[in-house]
Amino acid sequence: MEGGGAKALGLEPGTELDAATAVELLGVLVEMTRGMDQVMWSTWKVLAPRSGIKGSGELLRHAGAYARGECGIDEARKSSERLRQLSAALVSAISQTGRQFSMRHAERFSPEQIEAWSAREKKSVGSSAAECWKKYKEMFGTADQATIEREIQQQIAEYGERLMTGLDRAESKG
Repeated sequence: MEGGGAKALGLEPGTELDAATAVELLGVLVEMTRGMDQVMWSTWKVLAPRSGIKGSGELLRHAGAYARGECGIDEARKSSERLRQLSAALVSAISQTGRQFSMRHAERFSPEQIEAWSAREKKSVGSSAAECWKKYKEMFGTADQATIEREIQQQIAEYGERLMTGLDRAESKG
């Protein structure tokens, strides 16, 4: 076997392959890719429904056309790279979201922040602790489960989109 496929499989140049097992392996990889393509792009649609980044859904169509000799490898390679980029962007975004969310949450609901907001809005004479507690309850009252979930999804989408857009820019320069 020659070319990038041999290298990707860790084979020495000139290694003979059994065609039946190679096709069987290809089938396994195609099924995995189909599942990844569907899951990643449908997840992206949920996270970023207004994003300009859209999945083409063309990967397997391009791969099939190439396998039939109807087109070159470039379209399949481009669709494959797009899926790889999305996968990397979402995984990276997920790894960053916990830190980003916790920083924002800690900043928003820190005792110092609550005290500062309470002091700015203080209208009546009363204990500082009672005013701070009242302000905290007021601020946190808007943070129900659905709101927090939307915030987290939005952070994943924004980070993922920045990565995808950055990858697009780097690709168009090269």
